[in-house]
Amino acid sequence: MKKLAFLAIILITTLSGCSKSDSSSSTFSILGKWKLNYEKYYVKDIETLSYTPKDDYFDFKSDGTLLTFFYGTNETLKYSKVSEEIYQLDGYDYKINKISNNHITLTNNYSSTEKNVYDLTR
Repeated sequence: MKKLAFLAIILITTLSGCSKSDSSSSTFSILGKWKLNYEKYYVKDIETLSYTPKDDYFDFKSDGTLLTFFYGTNETLKYSKVSEEIYQLDGYDYKINKISNNHITLTNNYSSTEKNVYDLTR
């Protein structure tokens, strides 16, 4: 489930060509290949897990396909854009918290007390 959540976040980030950015007047694209810098899992806003990968990535394609290498496994997934800041993957919503040409931060809220945060760079 953690893997799906992470993939969903990545999907949301990549597809969001018109999403929230560091500069409110600029638009950045999530399309392309992004390196995962870290994944953090929180319960009641307390960090309970931190994952720092070596070679994990998310590659968002313009046709709604997301290619991933996450936790040592390759996967091909589908993603869709729900709004300017929200993308959906396998039924989970991912919010783009920060985006620029080279950096994305995504959050997936599993419940009112649990969330994952993903940090990606090009």
